[in-house]
Amino acid sequence: MLKAEMESMVALGLLRRAGNRRYVRVSVPNMRVGTLTMTRQGYGFVALESAQGQGDVYITGRALRGAMHRDRVEINVFESRPGKLEGDVIRVIERGTHTFVGFVHQARKAQWITPRDERLPDRIRLIGEATHGQLIAARFINWPGPGHPVAEAEIVRVFAQDGRAAEETEIVVYDLGLPMQFSQATLAEAEALPEPEPPPPESARVDLRDRLFFTVDPQSARDFDDAVYAERREDGGWRLSVAVADVSHYIQPDSDIDAAAFERSFSVYLPDRVLPMLPERLSADLCSLRPNVDRYAMVVEMSISPDGEFTSYNVMAAMIRSRLRLSYDRCADLLGLVKPATSSVDADDAEPYLEAMRAVLDVTRTLRRRRQKKGYLALDVPEAQVTLAEDGDVSGLHFYERHEAHLMVEDAMLAANVCVADFFVARGLDSVFRTHGPPPESGLDRFFLQMRALDFNLPRTESAGPLSAGLGRLKGDRNFWLANMLLLRAMARAEYTPKVDGHFGLGFEAYLHFTSPIRRYSDLTVHRLIKRVLAADEYDDSELELIAAHCSRRERIVLDAEREVIGLYKALYMEQFLNEELPAIISGIGKNGMFIHFTTTHCDAFIPIADLRDDWFDVDENLTMLVGRHTGNRYCLGDRIMAQVTEVSVSKRRVTARSLGPISDSS
Repeated sequence: MLKAEMESMVALGLLRRAGNRRYVRVSVPNMRVGTLTMTRQGYGFVALESAQGQGDVYITGRALRGAMHRDRVEINVFESRPGKLEGDVIRVIERGTHTFVGFVHQARKAQWITPRDERLPDRIRLIGEATHGQLIAARFINWPGPGHPVAEAEIVRVFAQDGRAAEETEIVVYDLGLPMQFSQATLAEAEALPEPEPPPPESARVDLRDRLFFTVDPQSARDFDDAVYAERREDGGWRLSVAVADVSHYIQPDSDIDAAAFERSFSVYLPDRVLPMLPERLSADLCSLRPNVDRYAMVVEMSISPDGEFTSYNVMAAMIRSRLRLSYDRCADLLGLVKPATSSVDADDAEPYLEAMRAVLDVTRTLRRRRQKKGYLALDVPEAQVTLAEDGDVSGLHFYERHEAHLMVEDAMLAANVCVADFFVARGLDSVFRTHGPPPESGLDRFFLQMRALDFNLPRTESAGPLSAGLGRLKGDRNFWLANMLLLRAMARAEYTPKVDGHFGLGFEAYLHFTSPIRRYSDLTVHRLIKRVLAADEYDDSELELIAAHCSRRERIVLDAEREVIGLYKALYMEQFLNEELPAIISGIGKNGMFIHFTTTHCDAFIPIADLRDDWFDVDENLTMLVGRHTGNRYCLGDRIMAQVTEVSVSKRRVTARSLGPISDSS
């Protein structure tokens, strides 16, 4: 078996024979590392890690060497034909799938699991016993590889298949391998952590408990990881302070809690639950900046001129005492940003803190105006929020109303993140930066073609500011939201990298995440690095590339989970509209049909070309319209139509419809 493995590596050019029983590793000049995404057809693509400067690499099914969907792999890259990158997997560095969901099938001599996710191997041997046809969650105990072609898994859970939202959510969680519970060792370690003590006079931790910090969060929030405070200066400027929970004080590297946090890398927010990065003892207690309790924090204190320029900043470890816990709506109410609420959503007496709140509002308005002059990408893409009934089922979908209280907090956090990024850049140090490249040329080409199809005359530009300005002039048009959505689809993906690079969307030359260490491992790492600099300790950046790549991979899984679960709840909600006729807008054109958005339910559906009965339709090369071969009838991006819901598949998160014809502008 070992010889066969060696010979396969010789065939790949990774080893060469150096005698009858000796092999020597061959230097691979085009070796790259990235994350494998499989397709249902059995081939895949590797997204190379950011510093390596190439696009996705095509991997044939024969070149996988046991690698599976979401694995981090090392590959040998070559050009199979001019301009086409192809690769062979050298080895799997880290497995990306640990649990999955599938159906049990009984064969003559064994039981097999067929995963619901068609990007995984179609047959996985079941170790244990189950009933034929059962839907189970399983955990891999052996992965496929040379000499061991068949993967093996054991049962974690059997599902009732009752169609309830809570169970369907758990199916998604297991399918994506998201950890649902902490180990007993991790929980015990968290429970043993002590309450914070006031810093002694000789401590490097600064006592800032006299400042009137306040928190602003969603009404349902339980973990408050940032607080703000501002005061006016005599020159007309401000001193803005952003305090962030000092999670790194409690979590030591290589501890059980740290290992669990690294594995997760993010908290996952789903409609019916939160899968936290940290145990509740930390996330909702010791590290949560709750009102009127002493808490350790990392504070960025910024001096800002009357025109919004940072004149200086200071980063420090501190102890604070938040004075006020506000929801966004209550904050907006107190600052006069919305019509007065009919009832208070917070029991508080905010009068003593209004001066500090108004100072935060004024300084963030000034910072925002300065950013607008410089240029950044301001997209207006409302997302439907799921409303749950008491039994956990979907009762409705609504758009969450954003107002200036949200912008106020966001701009304060942006300011802190930018200053901390500069803290490292000014010293020539690597960190865990948040980078966002410009949109790929192909994405922008498609976007401007789509704009012309919508009769929007936007001048061609590749800069964030002018793109936002062009979209801003469309505000009030019925397709304004669609234009924003199409531009979002054209954007590159943001990533974490150890080397500084720009952030196209925000318009910053250097940016990172500092303000949410309760729910992001990247922020926790940044806090640790700050402390090393402040203490003049040896600056160890040897693991930053690994941490940045891991956080980027985990982020994609988390986004997949949130998208899958929202799709699940939308499908559950749309079951009640089966066979009903609803108004919709054409939001996308594909090779096999068109995507629509129902304007009354805020859900999406697909209309196959084969279901357009009045003609046979061809797709134009720019994917902006379907054109009938005989009638010349057209279905164009942005058109309003009536559509009938014909099928709802909860398991596939899919709604299918058929067109009933256009809606006239006068109707």
